[in-house]
Amino acid sequence: MTAVTIILYNRPNHTLRLFQSIIKAKNYHKFSFNIFCDGPKNLYDQEKIKEIKKILNQFKNKINLNLHFRKKNLGLKN
Repeated sequence: MTAVTIILYNRPNHTLRLFQSIIKAKNYHKFSFNIFCDGPKNLYDQEKIKEIKKILNQFKNKINLNLHFRKKNLGLKN
């Protein structure tokens, strides 16, 4: 099984479109998807990340997902 890494952050609409696309692919079941999401910076991001989690729950029975969500925002600088 081939691993694919996907980095998500506060873009639930893009997340939904991405996973809708993945399940349309012919051999998506031959891949495992490692999903990484940094923790929220503020309340707005917190709500968006909650939406992303709900979206991923819709696909977890169809796609091999390994979810990694941080509680704290580490950002890209460090």
